Amino acid sequence: MSIPDTVLVDLPAHYTALHRAAFEASLAAGTARPFVIPYTLLGSFVLPVLYLSVPHRRRPWIYRARWAVVAAMAALNIQVVVAGTSSRNFAVAYAAGLVAAWGTLWGGCLVGVMRVQWAGGRVRVRKGTVGTAGTAGRGVAVVVDESVALMRRGDEYYWQAYPEGGTFWERLEWVWDLYCSFRGAGWTFAIPSIPSPPRPLDPHKAEPVDLSNLPIISRAGYHRHLTYRSFFRNRLLHIAWTWLFLDLFTLTARYDPYFVPGPPPAPTHPLPALLAALPAPLLSLLRTALSGGGIITAILCYFNTHQLLTLLLHRRTPTRPLWQYPSIFGSLAPVLDRGLAGFWGGFWHQTFRLGFTAPTSALPPSLPATALTLLTAFLLSGALHTTGALTAVPTTTLPASPVLFFLLSFVGVILQTALCAALRGPLDALPKRVWRAGNLVFVLAWLHATRWALIDDISRAGIWLYEPVPFSPLRVVLWGLGYEQEERWLRWDREWVPGWYWGRHWWESGIRL
Repeated sequence: MSIPDTVLVDLPAHYTALHRAAFEASLAAGTARPFVIPYTLLGSFVLPVLYLSVPHRRRPWIYRARWAVVAAMAALNIQVVVAGTSSRNFAVAYAAGLVAAWGTLWGGCLVGVMRVQWAGGRVRVRKGTVGTAGTAGRGVAVVVDESVALMRRGDEYYWQAYPEGGTFWERLEWVWDLYCSFRGAGWTFAIPSIPSPPRPLDPHKAEPVDLSNLPIISRAGYHRHLTYRSFFRNRLLHIAWTWLFLDLFTLTARYDPYFVPGPPPAPTHPLPALLAALPAPLLSLLRTALSGGGIITAILCYFNTHQLLTLLLHRRTPTRPLWQYPSIFGSLAPVLDRGLAGFWGGFWHQTFRLGFTAPTSALPPSLPATALTLLTAFLLSGALHTTGALTAVPTTTLPASPVLFFLLSFVGVILQTALCAALRGPLDALPKRVWRAGNLVFVLAWLHATRWALIDDISRAGIWLYEPVPFSPLRVVLWGLGYEQEERWLRWDREWVPGWYWGRHWWESGIRL
């Protein structure tokens, strides 16, 4: 069967229309459901946050009910996936599964495992007597950052425990803040990768926060800024270059069918002449570089934008100091020093690390416990991406494939660690730059060799059809140069405008994404 020339010219528009029509047909037939707020978020956010907002340290029967709450959360989130929750917006469609899986894991950890009302505490400011020296005193403030230096003399940071005696709204705000602090910056649950002060022995004693030895750069290479000027300049520069990269990626990568319907079992299309002329290994490397660059720059663009906007909102208040906004990714040093283990455990953004490691946090330190923690983290990461594949609009995804990718990453970490241990003597005899280069080559080679298990399925899920930036500077330039066939420069269409959805039942109605 021949393929119409118009389809070959504009595969992205063809498959965008095709997938959206398929979703609308499934919605009309009752086999799909839109992403609706609050219904879709009941198990992921609403139920765990409300439960944790009820004091239970002195009510053992409420605390004992935590596993029933976790079971109800899981049931609601499973229903989100089983009911075919999706969206005409391909990013929202994929996120529906991610939210269901992460909400079950994160909410389950906070509700069932982490005893947040006993051990949880966040950094807050309490007012002191003007003229006295607290943690905002000059000796500490200058070392920490500008936000601390601007505090009123006498005010100090302290650890605020769960406000058990406060109002419901005070408890709700505390829990919501914790629930949205995935890396735990400014909390007793902060992950070890980011710069953080020492944890208090008991947050209920409202101890002062010791900021005297707060590192500027953590061991994993996450750094914090000392002035607002440097922070804003850094975030704006990151947003600018990642925006341009994503725009260029969107404009060029979609000429390759690999990034549109994806590889088989998705439909196949002939390659453009330029790509068809490339040797297969070079084309494969190009696809790895583009897809990896697209993922990293998208994370940098959105997370840096979130940090920038959040700090702007809290610029006049001391409750969100600069040191609570460390960099999104770590440095390359862990990759060069520890290889694949350093890539995932140091360089990568670590947003979900706390949720991935909490289930095994009670294990006593040992080599088997470390291996089990690593395996659990990779399996849970695979589960998140699997649920994204399940809620994607296209039906050609292979949901088990992402789990295999992360299992292969686990195998790669164990293999490289074992090889380095076995060859410790010869490796120590080499110059440092040689074995560090070897670690980097191993990481890049392993990720490239296993790309098919994750990136191929992301392509099948239609993620590359998603418009990552609202408007395209490159299309404005090309249009000005006379390329009339270039698409419009305003990229976000009506699919980005939330609307009201009337469900079959009143509780299924809400804001549709």
